Amino acid sequence: MTLYELLHKVSFDEIAPFLSKSYDAGRRCDYLKELIEKYDLAKGLNQHNSIISISASPKHPLQPQELETLQCLLYKSVSEPQFCLKADDMLGEDLRIDFAFYSM
Repeated sequence: MTLYELLHKVSFDEIAPFLSKSYDAGRRCDYLKELIEKYDLAKGLNQHNSIISISASPKHPLQPQELETLQCLLYKSVSEPQFCLKADDMLGEDLRIDFAFYSM
C-alpha cells in the first residue's frame, strides 16, 4: 500500500505542526533542530501510526542536507517514521514539519 492509498483509508486523530520562524532559508533547519532538541518536542511523537510531512516553498526547496539532518533527529524519537515531502508556496523561506497521527 502506498502512502497516498493509506491516506485515503485513515482518519487523523491529531496533527501537530512545527514551523520555523527564522526567515532565512540558510538557518531554518538549524532553528527547527534547536527547538526540537531544546524543548524535547519529539518526545511524545513516538507512535506507530504517524506520518511526518516536511513542507518547503518551491522557491526555497528542502536541501538534501536539511532532510538528512531532520531524518537523523527524528529517527531518534520516532520509531519507523513515514516521511512525506510537500511544497507550499506560502512558506517563503520557512520550513514546516507536520506530525500526523492516524487510526484505521
